[in-house]
Amino acid sequence: MLSGQALTTTTPTTTSVQTVSGIPGSTAEVGGVIKAAMPGTVMTIKVKVGDVVKEGDVVLTLETMKMENPIKATRSGKIKEIKVQPGKFVNVGDPLIVIE
Repeated sequence: MLSGQALTTTTPTTTSVQTVSGIPGSTAEVGGVIKAAMPGTVMTIKVKVGDVVKEGDVVLTLETMKMENPIKATRSGKIKEIKVQPGKFVNVGDPLIVIE
């Protein structure tokens, strides 16, 4: 009650949470560019330009909150370009690797 009047409030009962691609530690991909889905520091790069990868292959590891997260290829193809190096801090949406 507020000043003698009854109030009606509505509280949401469900929460919608979406993962980027359904694979923990994976990234958003736009036009063959794997982008960071979380901020963190690049720890290791598991591929080199010219390597052929399959969807789900780990291409690099990203440290976030003292945990190493595997970043996986979201499609099959050949590594065209690596846009980061170990030790580099990346933000959400930063390009990591280009797959053609």
